[in-house]
Amino acid sequence: MRSEQTKGNGISALASGMIGDAHQLVQQEIGLIKAEVRAGVTRVKAKTRALAFGVALVFLGALLIPFILADLIRNLSDGSLPLWGAYAIVSLSLIVIGAIAFASARAKIKGSGTDTEKSSKQVKKDLYATARSQ
Repeated sequence: MRSEQTKGNGISALASGMIGDAHQLVQQEIGLIKAEVRAGVTRVKAKTRALAFGVALVFLGALLIPFILADLIRNLSDGSLPLWGAYAIVSLSLIVIGAIAFASARAKIKGSGTDTEKSSKQVKKDLYATARSQ
């Protein structure tokens, strides 16, 4: 009888040990995944900072372009055009280009119905065709 109890204790101890090892392995895997995610987030943060810095520099450079163009127009006119006139030319040009871009985008948005509108129209057509065929 004692050998049967020893076998029972040995098997339960073995099963308990296996469960403990599996639990420890899962905990270690979770820790490894957390560390990988942290490292990935750190890399993404660094890349995002670099990207934001580049975008900020491009934005600052783009802000200077109208001033440069106005000075260029004035210099090309040999100084006969007042500085405010050069700025007016650049400003009006930007307004016209912006208005054209806005109107084009608005036409595209207006012309394209949403998917749900298209779907509901198609369902109505299908229902009408089905009712008509009966």
